[in-house]
Amino acid sequence: MKRNIKFIVSGSSTARLRSSALKKLTGRITFFQICPLSFSEFIFFKENKEIPEWQVNTGLKGLKEIVAQKLPYQNILRRNFLEYLCFGGYPRIVLEKEQSVKEKLLRDYVDLIIKRDIASIFSIEHLPELENVLYLLGKNTANKISFFRISKETGLKIETVKKYYYYLEQAYLIFNIGFFKTSLKKTRRPYKFYLTDLGIRNLLSGDFGIKPSETLLGNLAESAIANFLSRQGLSAGYWEDKQGNQVDFTAKSFKDLLPIEVKYQNKIDFTSLKGLMKFIEEHKPPEALIITKDFYQEKKINKTNFLAVPVYYI
Repeated sequence: MKRNIKFIVSGSSTARLRSSALKKLTGRITFFQICPLSFSEFIFFKENKEIPEWQVNTGLKGLKEIVAQKLPYQNILRRNFLEYLCFGGYPRIVLEKEQSVKEKLLRDYVDLIIKRDIASIFSIEHLPELENVLYLLGKNTANKISFFRISKETGLKIETVKKYYYYLEQAYLIFNIGFFKTSLKKTRRPYKFYLTDLGIRNLLSGDFGIKPSETLLGNLAESAIANFLSRQGLSAGYWEDKQGNQVDFTAKSFKDLLPIEVKYQNKIDFTSLKGLMKFIEEHKPPEALIITKDFYQEKKINKTNFLAVPVYYI
């Protein structure tokens, strides 16, 4: 018909879209992943204010510039961040005022994704088994957990657990980060799993609608940073030494490694961060980032520039 028309087809399952579209549209189709709202997008939906978002590849210099731009909105950011951690970033959920309706919508989303997308595409006969894997991962978000442990706790074969995880990943419900390593040598270290939406994470773990503890808020803040890094396409791994000292994330800033530690606290003693200090001693990154609750400070220790910044500025 010689008309300049662009078709946009959406769905919650990459497997369904790809399997259908690639049969006849090879070379004439482009795929885009639309994630739940970032915190900056959340602010736009809630407050109708466009606030810039930090790009990790600009390093700490770029982050300090973003903080300066966000400073006039500090109260708005602080006020909304707790809601973002509790209810997540699905647009319909963000715009809904009634908590009971938010919860019902999220339950419907999970039910539809499992029963319509995953079950129909992959022909799963035992849905309760897959749901058990999802619930277990939801409860252990941001914690290290191996497929072997999931297998042991669910009573499923490890091959079945890995298969179910793949299905959940294809449905954009979950993702993982592995152990940071500098070589191609295989490692038996467990993964850390994160749900792509904090509202669904809280729903699955039984934390939806309750007042979160400081420990839970720290867990959710780490999950928010994991999703932030994932949206930028960064393959950030966690790091741990033989003594159990850890760094939450390692990401790329310019050509350098940027260790990121999430400490949801109002006061930070830089030298007490054993994992971060051990990583810096071993890998000597020029910069290190500490994500805090409401604390900002710049500091230089030896040859590494540290920046502690409230999580709502990210």
